[in-house]
This record gives sequence, C-alpha cells and structure tokens, in this order.
Amino acid sequence: MTATAALARLLVGLHLAVALRKGQPWTRGKGRATNGNVSLASSDGVGQRGQVHGIYTFGSPAFASPAFVNPLAADGCFPGLRAWTYQDAKLGHWTDAVAMITGSLGFRHAMQEGWRMNVKTDTGELFPCSTHRAEGPWGWPSWRLHDGLAYLHSATEATPTWVQEVANIGLNHSYERDPREAAALIRPLGWRLVGLSLHPGTAAVGGPQPSLLMQHPETLKCIVTFQGTAGVKDWLSNFQVDKVHFCGFTETDEECTGKVCEVRHPGGAFVHEGFRNHWRRIVQHESWQAEIRPHLGGCSEVHATGHSLGGVLSELLAGCAAKRLHEGDYGWNDAKWITWTKETPRRLPYKYDEPHMMGSPDE
Repeated sequence: MTATAALARLLVGLHLAVALRKGQPWTRGKGRATNGNVSLASSDGVGQRGQVHGIYTFGSPAFASPAFVNPLAADGCFPGLRAWTYQDAKLGHWTDAVAMITGSLGFRHAMQEGWRMNVKTDTGELFPCSTHRAEGPWGWPSWRLHDGLAYLHSATEATPTWVQEVANIGLNHSYERDPREAAALIRPLGWRLVGLSLHPGTAAVGGPQPSLLMQHPETLKCIVTFQGTAGVKDWLSNFQVDKVHFCGFTETDEECTGKVCEVRHPGGAFVHEGFRNHWRRIVQHESWQAEIRPHLGGCSEVHATGHSLGGVLSELLAGCAAKRLHEGDYGWNDAKWITWTKETPRRLPYKYDEPHMMGSPDE
C-alpha cells in the first residue's frame, strides 16, 4: 500500500469515526499502578525473566487489533497509565486526534487504565481498564491538542505524583540525541543517564530514533524512553497501516479478517505494521543492544514512556517482554532482541557524566 493510499484511508476513517461514534461517557475508576510501586509477583525475582513494571504513554495512537492484552495479568491489563489531552467544546469536547485516529481503521489501544487531562484546568480523570475503553478516547478530533510541549506541561501538572516524575525525567528528555548533554540535563533532577542508543534512520522510511535509559541512584528504578514521530520519514512509517504478526501474539498461519481482527486465542492480537517495523529497527540496532538492553537486569524496576509513536514503542516493548518467549517459539525473532534476566538491583554505570562528576551519585 502506498503512503498516499494509507493517508487517504486514515482521513476517511477519521471522518467516519467523528460522524458515527456515540462518544459514550467515561466513568471515573480506581487507580491501579500510578505510584511506581508496582509488583509483578514471581517475575520480580532475581533470575526470573525481566518485565516492564509500568508503561506511561502520552497521546499515543491505537496500534493493536484487537486490544493488546497483558499475558501476565489475570485481567489482561498492563500497569501504568495511557494519557491523552482534551478540552471542553460548545458541544461535547475536543480530543487529541492522534489518540483517536487509528481506531477508525480497527486498531485498539493496550488494555490499561486511562488518564484524561484537561489542558485548560490542569486536572485529570482516571478511567478503568476495559476492552470497551481500549477503543477510545472519543470526541471532536483536534491536532492542536497533540502538541508535545503541551503534553509535557499536562503530564507534569495534571497526573499522579509518580507519573509526573516519569514525565519530567523520561518524557522531557526522550528526544535527546547527545548523551553527554542528556546526562547533564538529567543529573540535576536526581536521576542519572545510563545509556543512549540512536538508530540513524533509513533512506526512505523511519527517521533517526533515540532511546534512553535513566536510573535513580537511590531507588535503582529505571526509565526507558522512546521518541515520538519527528519527521517525514517517521510519518511514512506511520502510514504503513496493515495488521501484521508480532512477538507471538498470533499463530504462524493466522490472518486478520474483519476491520477488527478475529484471533484464534484469547489475548491474541495483530499490530500496526509501521509501528512494529519502527520498533524492530530500534531494538535490533547495535547501539540499543549495547547501551540499553545489557543494563535492564540491574534495575529494581523498569518503566517505559514516550509521546505519540514513542508510547506505542513502549507498549510493544512491554508486551513482547511479557510473552516470555524462548528460542524456538513463534515470535522469538522479536523477543530475542529485548529479553533480559532480573539481577540483584545495583547502581549502573553512569559513563556519560562529566569527569569531575564521576564520583558518588549523591554529589
């Protein structure tokens, strides 16, 4: 499918979505995992397969068909929050268009609690995790509400305390490409840069993409970041909207039938081709394998975050890790690049600090 054809499908789908969706009201829910003290039971033990303890996405599009389900949770819900912006309109409300648009093509979000942020009042509402809400959000689409700086403001003002810290540390620096500059910016905030990978992009589809790993030197928690869409090449990748296999969430011979894919087994899903391919380029790159992956085992917890496309990449990382695949399993070609083993938490090397700062992390 050409990029032009894909764009046309997106725009037509958005028009139909606005015309047909009922915009069913959301109800306030109880919090699940917004303080960073998340436990994944046996997966937390030393020697166990590593997992992502929380995913914090901001203005991310839907990417799975049907909804992306956590294989490790009885209710299928991923820990963390999926956040998006909105503001009241004369009739209904305006909603970040990017958080809505791929829903009209049959894609759904990950099963996760939602957090709706009012850009005018700097307040937020929590919505429970459910398959119905994985279809949303709804409202009148607004591209203006997708602005990255606006998201940073709302995420650090209108979210729970731990999410504010993830946004201030991770989201705020997810576009940094110079490791020493990133280290200098992060250190005054009480965190340290462990690694920065940079995929240079391709000649046609997918632009340069940094991914950072930060650690708090006392709690030993880590944050992995992914950058959002940042150029024409990234948009060309975003327009690859076919529904494809990923990390063993389908069987080898499954095909997507229907607007929302029918799957053989509960918890199965196809994913957006362009997002999957972007994720593969990043995690398979030598810099991610050297700068990010080897250090994940030393974190007391691993959290992932990103704006827009970066949020989707965070969700793909968490979902693939949760599959717990092994060599020979279908989907291992994805999982083998991101699998890690939980080790005794420790302070990781902060090699990008300036020489006069290489002493105690408390200095």
